[in-house]
Parts: sequence; structure tokens; C-alpha cells
Amino acid sequence: MSLRDKISDAIFEPSKEKPKAAPAVVPAQPVQEAHGQQYVSTEPLSALLGGSQPAGNAAYSKLLAKTNFDATEAGKVLKKYLDPLTTVLTDERLRAKTAAAEAQQHDGLTVQQILSTFDSLKEVIGQEKDKFNGFIANAKSGEIDKRKAQIDANQKQIDSLNADILRLSTDLANAQAKIDHATTEFQSAVATRTAELEQLKAHYASLLQ
Repeated sequence: MSLRDKISDAIFEPSKEKPKAAPAVVPAQPVQEAHGQQYVSTEPLSALLGGSQPAGNAAYSKLLAKTNFDATEAGKVLKKYLDPLTTVLTDERLRAKTAAAEAQQHDGLTVQQILSTFDSLKEVIGQEKDKFNGFIANAKSGEIDKRKAQIDANQKQIDSLNADILRLSTDLANAQAKIDHATTEFQSAVATRTAELEQLKAHYASLLQ
């Protein structure tokens, strides 16, 4: 298992809840603004509540599961009244306000409680961030610092071995030079003395014959 997978599994525990169907996204409708101008909302409420998952980001998917507004008590209550209005009210703001009013009347859910739920979800993100940072610190110590220390130790061994090799190479060169010098001197002495003996023999031969 790669370090990335270890981090992902350690920080984000797999969700035991079955995936819930995403709320229907209704095309944004023109909303009346000041001075009679209109604009088309590019962020439907259902998309904002459900999130927009970056492709291939497993960490985001797991974090989304832990901070899914629709899975909270406030989110469940609001969704209960919001979904039936999807085909009745096309104006998203009016639909949201109507659902909130119904939720407050029948379930006692206030707008402040709805908004506070998002603050609570942000706190969850902060907690997950702290857990992640703690795990990364431990992983760094186990996966990186340990290897760096081993690399440093190996490098010291390499430096020591290189120093030994240099010393031995110098000693070898000096020893070889001494041997070569001794060999040369001996060969020279043999040749010189052999020649001298030949000359001395010839001299005595001439005297004795």
C-alpha cells in the first residue's frame, strides 16, 4: 500500500452509511435584481448543499461524506420540505424560503439552526485537518525522517570507505614504488657485479695461463 493510500485510510474512515441519492438539480431561473436587471444564478442551492466533487480526489469524497449537510438533522428536515417543491416552485430562492418556513412551522427548525449547522460542519473540517496534520507529522517521522537518517548514516559510511580507499590507494602506490625501486636497484646490482666478476675472471685467467 502506498504512503498516499495509508494517509487516506488513516485519516478518513470509510463511511458505513449507504450513499444517498443526490438532490435533483433544477436549472437556475432568472432572479429580479435592482434597476430592473436580471441575472441567471450559476450556483443552484441543491448543488451548493451537495457539493461539487473534484474528479479523482478521494480525500475530498471522504471529507464530503463527513460534512454532508443533507446527512445532518437540519439538512434532513430541510430536504424533506425542499424536494417536493422542486417541481412546484421554479424560483430557487422562493423555494428555499418556503421550505425553511415549513420546516420551522412543523419541526421547529429555524434559519439560524440551519446556518449554524454549516458552522458545525466547518468545525468538523478543522478537526479532520488537525488529525491529518498529526498523521502527516507521524508519517513524516516514520516514512521520511527515518529514511533521511539512514541515508545520512550510509553517506557517512561511504565517506569513511572513500577515505579508507584513498588512504589504501596512497599506501599501495608508495609500497609499489618502494618495490619497483628495490627491484631496479637489485637488477642493476646483479648486472654490475656479474660484469665485474667476468672482468676479474678474465684478468686472473691472463695472469695464470
